[in-house]
Amino acid sequence: MAKIVVVGAGVVALGTALLLAGDGHQVTMLERDPEGPPGDPADAWQRWQRPGLNQFRMAHAFLGGFRAIVDTELPAVGKALEDAGALRLNFIRHVLPAAASGGWQDGDERYEWLTGRRVLVEAVLAAAAEAAPGVDVRRATAVSGLLSGPSALTGVPHVTGVITRAGERIPADLVVDMSGRRSPLPAWLQGIGARPPDEELEDSGFVYYGRHFRSADGSMPVLLGPPPPALGHHFLADPAGG
Repeated sequence: MAKIVVVGAGVVALGTALLLAGDGHQVTMLERDPEGPPGDPADAWQRWQRPGLNQFRMAHAFLGGFRAIVDTELPAVGKALEDAGALRLNFIRHVLPAAASGGWQDGDERYEWLTGRRVLVEAVLAAAAEAAPGVDVRRATAVSGLLSGPSALTGVPHVTGVITRAGERIPADLVVDMSGRRSPLPAWLQGIGARPPDEELEDSGFVYYGRHFRSADGSMPVLLGPPPPALGHHFLADPAGG
């Protein structure tokens, strides 16, 4: 059994913790945002705040790889997601005309997505993680740096845990950083003597804006302008909608 620290408690981090705990490891999750979700997903939509996630209430599509892992390794989580209102969607079966897709073929079931508002999906996974043996979810706990120990290779630091902003030192056999795109991991690594990573950044000039609506009778609105599905090929998308 290993002691594992996961930095961050988003959807994928929570799923990772559940899988690791299921393999017998002791997982400590450290999340800087202070609040966990209310027990009722509907309350979570209304009241749960995640200041670190600016897209928290937007609809998310969790593609076939994620859905397959949930179905195979975490079936109780998959059922809880559906019970809470998450949907399953396969564009080949449900959306695209046969003339465009070539029709249903054996194996196309692997393209089935799980979809839902991010707040709903994360609330369900958070409840599962907090109830799971071997997972300790600690909120309002920000990490400020890494602990290091004797190196196995000269010049390559060996990470042995983390230091929280409050000064607590948490040892670990493995540290997994899942704190998102603004992760301070490069600075943490440099702080224990690692070379700075090669990084290129460009301002794309792209901004998105979301609004949320509910139909008067609670029914699902008609899907218009479906997004391009990930079917193992490349595509170009025009953000202007042309």
